[in-house]
Amino acid sequence: TLFDASISSNLFARRSSFLGTVPDPTSKYPFELWKTEVGQSTEFTDSVFKGEASAEDARFGVDVRFDGVTFEKPVWFTNIEVGELTDFQGAVFRDTVTFESSKINRDIRFTGATFEKDTNFDYLFVERFFDFNQVKVDQRFSIQYPSIGWPYFDSPVSKGPVSFEGMQTANDLDFTNATYEYSEAPFKVFLAHVDG
Repeated sequence: TLFDASISSNLFARRSSFLGTVPDPTSKYPFELWKTEVGQSTEFTDSVFKGEASAEDARFGVDVRFDGVTFEKPVWFTNIEVGELTDFQGAVFRDTVTFESSKINRDIRFTGATFEKDTNFDYLFVERFFDFNQVKVDQRFSIQYPSIGWPYFDSPVSKGPVSFEGMQTANDLDFTNATYEYSEAPFKVFLAHVDG
């Protein structure tokens, strides 16, 4: 638990295993970065999280890397802010995940990631590139009223309902080679504003 912690330099925990599934008596989640501020880089590359995890309201000054990470339980990245790169390439989310109302001041990458349960990107802000390429989404995917510089969805596979309501982008909205396999509801892109 790093509740309301302030780290002026780096936070490195590469290839770590966080095995707790029951939170500390004074915490809400077994893994918690709630309101934590990191001045430089944050890296959890190739780590495993067995219990619920939260980085709600956290601030990361430069890069934050969760590439190759496996989250076994629900995870919250609600209202986080990242100064530059946010990297979840190859990550596996076995339960629900939310990035609602988060602000990425440069790029966010999910290339090759897997989402096995509901996924929420509502009200997300990304200054430049949102790379959702070769991603697999098994259940509901929602990205309502985001503001994204360049949203790229190259070769994703969606097996659940998808909503792009209110998508705002000053550049391109790319669905190259996208696959939508959910027959019970339409693929919804409406109230969108795309300048590119």
